[in-house]
Amino acid sequence: MFAMYLMRQKQHIFLNKRMFGLFLANDHLYPESYVEEASLYVHWPYCRKRCTFCNFNKYLEKDVNHERMRNCLVKEMQHIIEETAVKRVHSVFFGGGTPNLAEPATIEAVLKAVSDSTQLITGAEVSMETNPIGNNSAKLEDFKAAGINRVSVGVQALDDDSLQLLGREHSVEEALKTLEHAIRLFPNRTSADVIYGLPGQSLGDWSTTLSQLIPLLDDHVSVYQLTLERGTKLFKMCEEGRISPPSEDLLADMYDLTYDKLRSSGFIAYEISNFSRSLEAQSIHNKAYWHGKQYIGIGPGAHSRFVPLTPLHARKSSDKLGERVAQGMREARIQTLEPAPWMKEVESFGHGTRLRRQQTKREVLGELVAVGLRTSGGVAESRWRELGAPSLCECFVESPWLAWLFKSGLLEFSNNSLLATQSGWKVLDRIIPHLLDELERAVG
Repeated sequence: MFAMYLMRQKQHIFLNKRMFGLFLANDHLYPESYVEEASLYVHWPYCRKRCTFCNFNKYLEKDVNHERMRNCLVKEMQHIIEETAVKRVHSVFFGGGTPNLAEPATIEAVLKAVSDSTQLITGAEVSMETNPIGNNSAKLEDFKAAGINRVSVGVQALDDDSLQLLGREHSVEEALKTLEHAIRLFPNRTSADVIYGLPGQSLGDWSTTLSQLIPLLDDHVSVYQLTLERGTKLFKMCEEGRISPPSEDLLADMYDLTYDKLRSSGFIAYEISNFSRSLEAQSIHNKAYWHGKQYIGIGPGAHSRFVPLTPLHARKSSDKLGERVAQGMREARIQTLEPAPWMKEVESFGHGTRLRRQQTKREVLGELVAVGLRTSGGVAESRWRELGAPSLCECFVESPWLAWLFKSGLLEFSNNSLLATQSGWKVLDRIIPHLLDELERAVG
């Protein structure tokens, strides 16, 4: 999800009063619409095998205590919800790890607990990442019965040599069978994940993959550039000179090819790596992240961003829709990483929160810039103001460097939003630091 930020201790003065339907946060008021809505992320930490490219929080465990894990996920969710002013949950996402290794009863228990603790809105998106393993097809039906209504299938590659390089335990045939079955179960709500930029991959190789994949897709696909993360097997192989990543120019050509081929097949890029044929097929959960909304993370290593209640006004478990007062400053939280100590903490304290800190206005806005510019809609003026910032123009028009970015067609203002163009997307990692510098100047 997001990178872990350095912990910094600061002293703040709060006015913890409900004022005109707003929640005071330092020098900013969060509207009720912000603090009363959230998305929920549920982390299932277990995998059967370590992929060579993955540095996510995952653990190999043959004898998972499913009942204990299920009870702890439910307990932590109930505890954290009581710390918030959240009245409505719009989406739930089960990620990992390999969440389709969980029992369907775990999905059902978490969703019931959400409904019992707050309102899981009618038609809420309930998503799951799924890897093509074992009797996955039969299990998908059980997950659907438990409440899942959207899935992302980890196809990753369409030749077995590439799958072997990535450390996947499935074949191309198994991946495509899983994708086909998922589309039958979840029409218009099945996504495929695929990776480009593999060591040794040519532009022609990637073009062949896209040509094979596109006719098999539902209405959504996520296309990720391979990143060699420190601590992974592929990173070590690269350090040892056993593999070499593609050049930046080749990666840019691969992205352009992806964009063009998918667009010619009716897919629109609504985020750098995410393409859909319709608004309905887009990921509601991911859009909540990209739009800077609140999200609650439960499970080992999960991250959260939400405005907590004050201790004086923490809701009682029986007060499902009563009066609540949010503390003001949004918090960043991270749960204990390892499953065993996380479960012990949840059983002892109701939660496994390991790190929590209040975010400054600049940090909240900086995160919105970093993720919002990845989307086709960019950073909207309305959302920007909701988070307590001066206007976008006030923040981002004075620097000569930024003026050059606009003049060069990498950034633009359109529809009351700050946008990165398709050309800007390809160099966004270089643009963001300059925007953050300007943000520092504007809001301190």
